[in-house]
Amino acid sequence: MSSMIELKKDMQLYGKEIYTNDFLKAGFVSYNDENLCWYKVIHHEVLCSVYILLSWRVPPLIPSLHYCAYPLYVPVAVPESSVVERDVFRWVGNIQTAHLKLEYYGIRNPRNGDLAERFFRDTDIQQSSDRRRGAELLQEIIFPEFEKIHNQEDCYALHRAYWLKENIDDYERSGRTHNLIFPFAFIDEVICNEDEKMYPYCILRIQKMFDTFLAEKYAPLWQMQLDALNGIRREEYLAYLEERKRKFVKKLEKKLGIQV
Repeated sequence: MSSMIELKKDMQLYGKEIYTNDFLKAGFVSYNDENLCWYKVIHHEVLCSVYILLSWRVPPLIPSLHYCAYPLYVPVAVPESSVVERDVFRWVGNIQTAHLKLEYYGIRNPRNGDLAERFFRDTDIQQSSDRRRGAELLQEIIFPEFEKIHNQEDCYALHRAYWLKENIDDYERSGRTHNLIFPFAFIDEVICNEDEKMYPYCILRIQKMFDTFLAEKYAPLWQMQLDALNGIRREEYLAYLEERKRKFVKKLEKKLGIQV
């Protein structure tokens, strides 16, 4: 089994050869020129992020691209600390995944030319069966999704549609509050956009967490969200989000050189 240092080195080579040119042409910036975590700010309002990650650590190593767009008051990972997909990327629906086109899962055999072509250089990293070896994911899936976003409202509209389809509609059918699993970052978007139709779902989501995890370290933040949803100190919470945005923008400028 490769060490994490070796895995990261192989992934950096893979990312550089297959994706970097397309990212740079689209105006994205790589953290520390590592070619693994890419970022772009749209109209001073929304940060688009793409992370190149492995599904697991043992061969065959299968990369996937995880991508999201959030208003700047929602801090995202800059950079993502691991080259292996973490649990958070599996359940947070606003971080979506683009998978490689793979026709074969096998062990690399340098003596078999056809099989060797399915892997990136002298590594155990699988390439896409598409002739573009994975770069098609940017042009066919990820960039078109980002092109729909011009401001915070567009970003929220996409997230709202996603969570209605993937979670809230199911809750409406079942009536079970444990089915409400959308992230608390979405609740921040609901509050900022004053989407009162979504307030009842957000309130139930928070109340369920209080019932289960009352001592959770995030409880004070949940209470602030709950108050804002109930019309209590809403402006105070919006000021809190604005301050969080200011700090995150400062981080982007320092770590990425992005002038928001």
